[in-house]
Amino acid sequence: MKAVISKTYGWDEETQREIAGESLAGQIVLVDEKPVGVLTLLDWGDQLHLSWIAILPETQGQGLGGELLEHCHRRAIEAGKPITLQVLRNNPAVRLYERFGFKTYAYDGQHKVLMRWNHSAG
Repeated sequence: MKAVISKTYGWDEETQREIAGESLAGQIVLVDEKPVGVLTLLDWGDQLHLSWIAILPETQGQGLGGELLEHCHRRAIEAGKPITLQVLRNNPAVRLYERFGFKTYAYDGQHKVLMRWNHSAG
């Protein structure tokens, strides 16, 4: 994410450590017992919020992101809630989210896209 964040805002190590500390409070993703990513899905009452999904670069492009989004879909269906997220507009993950049914519903400033997935909307 450093390249995407740096291009958008510039890089400040202290700020990024604070954000990571809040966002990375989720589950460590393991493949063959090796940590390869993090998934933070929070219950905000009326919705689940995908706060963070990160996969090591060497593990990307192998379908793991899609598997994690399908996991989030199952959790949302069980809870009867939509999933929301925010993502930088220039993050390549936007296309992945769109392929998995997330729709843009708003913009937060000039850099962030707010997206939602709702099971009842398909």
